[in-house]
Amino acid sequence: MKKRSYDQYCPLARSLDLLGERWTLLVVRDLIAGPRRYTDLRNELDGIPSDLLTQRLRDLEAAGIVARRKLPPPAAASVYELTDRGRELEPALVGLARFGIGLLEEPPSPDDPPSPERFGLLLRVLFEEDDAPEKREAVLVDDGERRLRVEFGAGRFGVEEIVGEARDVSATLRGSVPDLYEVLVGRRELEDALESGALATEGSEQAIARFTASFPPPQAVAVA
Repeated sequence: MKKRSYDQYCPLARSLDLLGERWTLLVVRDLIAGPRRYTDLRNELDGIPSDLLTQRLRDLEAAGIVARRKLPPPAAASVYELTDRGRELEPALVGLARFGIGLLEEPPSPDDPPSPERFGLLLRVLFEEDDAPEKREAVLVDDGERRLRVEFGAGRFGVEEIVGEARDVSATLRGSVPDLYEVLVGRRELEDALESGALATEGSEQAIARFTASFPPPQAVAVA
């Protein structure tokens, strides 16, 4: 099947010719967090047909946005990762996701919370550098199943999943993803969540305050 095109001499139209197909930007989204095996992408992109994922990856490889790399032994597996050109899409995806925050009326489902990578992207979307502290620090976010080390401040923001001991963290914020989400988007006060037991903290209270202050409530988007 011939790929559809807007056939316009316009940079936005040409970008959409490449990236506007269904699932394409979600593949890029999941690769922002780091390299993924085909099976990882297949599991994370619930609902995408296997042959369509294969085609999307081929198109992105051909465009120089994604590269496939074979891991050294003993892994003996191939992973897909964004190229430097593909990384240029991150600010655009974060901008689109930030717009979409205002369209999310409900918090994530407790029965199906976002993956660590997707929750990390959610944090990245909500983060506002202008409200972050001038000094860099890190907070551990623990939802009971996964632990994310969030580094923020001094023009830096990064998220990584922690398996062992967390290093150089000022404080820990514990709670379910839905409860964390409600606080971070400003639908619930941190003090109220702490008093009710929905969230708990450990370590520096000032660090927790600086962390939550770095996520100002997003503007709602009116939808007809």
